[in-house]
Amino acid sequence: MTRALAQWLARAIGPVADLDDRAESAIAWIIWQTAGHGTPPVQATLHSRLLPILISDARPSGAAPASPPRLQERRRDRLATCRCNQYCYDRRGGGGPGMSANSRLTIAAHALVWIGLYQRRGHEVATSEQIATSVNTNPVVIRRLLGELRGADLVSARRGTGAGWVLRKNLVELTLLDVYRALGSEPVFALHPAQPDPDCVVGHGIGPVIAGAYQNVEAAMHRELAGITLEDVLRDILKAT
Repeated sequence: MTRALAQWLARAIGPVADLDDRAESAIAWIIWQTAGHGTPPVQATLHSRLLPILISDARPSGAAPASPPRLQERRRDRLATCRCNQYCYDRRGGGGPGMSANSRLTIAAHALVWIGLYQRRGHEVATSEQIATSVNTNPVVIRRLLGELRGADLVSARRGTGAGWVLRKNLVELTLLDVYRALGSEPVFALHPAQPDPDCVVGHGIGPVIAGAYQNVEAAMHRELAGITLEDVLRDILKAT
């Protein structure tokens, strides 16, 4: 049931991706309808955009498509980008139940280790498509991440015949901290998005106190990442398999 609802929602949201700020209302609408409660008081504009799509998705197989091929192609591209942003390239780190973790470091380390092993086995360059197959993501995500790593001189790109990616350093010379910093090393934790009430004793004093705790946590994380090379990662992978 959950998978069917997710697919239904993806088809519904596709053509109205410009209504990102109303996505939560769309989710509530579908859950409410599925529970048999009728139509909840959601924004009329969103309702009028979603309903024809949901109806068109219910047409019998073999019927004419609901939208021209070019629109369907744009819808697929939009959904692919959405999935990549959600799982591979999301810097926002919020939304939904719990907190969404940033997986950019994991994906980047995966790509670098894969390239290192691929070259060690006698291949000269690795393509974004090959790496994306291993990561199970869109090649666009790999190209974006490796583009950032190229800016930090961790990889280089070859163009023309035999185009692809090459490591600039050996895996033993690269640590997880190097990769983390190459990606921008964003803070793991953040303080309030808005200034707390300065007249409240907690609101006035919590910032400096909790910021100090966060700095200690991040310093410990940096020490751990600095002590792990990508060669260590590959060794443990091969040992486990």
